[in-house]
Amino acid sequence: MPAGYLSAFVCWAGGDVKSKHKDRRSAKGKAELVVGGRYVPEPGGDVWPYWVERRLRPGDEITIRFLDASSADPPTRETVYSKESVAKRERAYYERLKKKLERAAPKRSASSRSRVAKRGRQR
Repeated sequence: MPAGYLSAFVCWAGGDVKSKHKDRRSAKGKAELVVGGRYVPEPGGDVWPYWVERRLRPGDEITIRFLDASSADPPTRETVYSKESVAKRERAYYERLKKKLERAAPKRSASSRSRVAKRGRQR
């Protein structure tokens, strides 16, 4: 059996004026129940199965019962990432973070860089 996990969560998102999702741009937002998970069928690859993705409304109740079963219902959808696509996504994330951190880093003057270089040679 491949390594992985199962999760069930309730989430709310709203007030993000830049969101691609209309409901998440409003102050009212959107509440959802999501039951899904992740498993790794091959080193470096990912599969994200989803069994429930349901919008919640005021008054909805959620009950979770954990059972011991020899099989499970097939997911309603799966997102499959190959080893190559995972590496590509990780590289893109690294580049975004690097760019963000470089912009946020305080700029050192040329004189402070030369002092640091001189100190390093003295040791």
